[in-house]
Amino acid sequence: MWGDLGVYGAVVLVVLSLWFVITVLNQFTGRYSAWIKRMDVMALVPGWTFFAPTPGTTDYRFVVRDVLPDGFDAWREVDWCHGRRLSHAIWNPGRYRVKLVVDCVNSLRMTVKALAKLGVDSDGSSTSLMLSIPYMALLNVAMRLPKAVPEARARQFAIVEQTPTNPGEPPRLIVCSAPHDFA
Repeated sequence: MWGDLGVYGAVVLVVLSLWFVITVLNQFTGRYSAWIKRMDVMALVPGWTFFAPTPGTTDYRFVVRDVLPDGFDAWREVDWCHGRRLSHAIWNPGRYRVKLVVDCVNSLRMTVKALAKLGVDSDGSSTSLMLSIPYMALLNVAMRLPKAVPEARARQFAIVEQTPTNPGEPPRLIVCSAPHDFA
């Protein structure tokens, strides 16, 4: 059986086997995964978190409000994740929008933490934050939503963190954008 592979087949088998072993090692936190992350400059080794050692314990809410002629209207949550049906296992083009929002919320959260470590105040007026890709993508999603009323002049969005296991704990503001004018 192994003799039928030939030289090229054997090389491919060795490379894929090595990649598999490195991928398995990268799933755990420790010295090996840290070394792999440093060496993987082209991001070829995946890192999945199906069985994360520290599972997520909070929910993130993406909320918007419009600027009206007499002030702001109430915050409303963006309904970006709709219920699933059995047919979604075969055809679900809406999953790309859901994935976009989830990834951008997580990236924006990490960007805020990174800016805080650098001593940059990442409130909604921070140019560093406003020019980040996650901020721009979430702004695009927010601005494409219908206006609350036709007279709305601008829109503001925010990311809020909630702990569902402790309903008495108030939500924590992660980031609140500046109001952005409708085009």
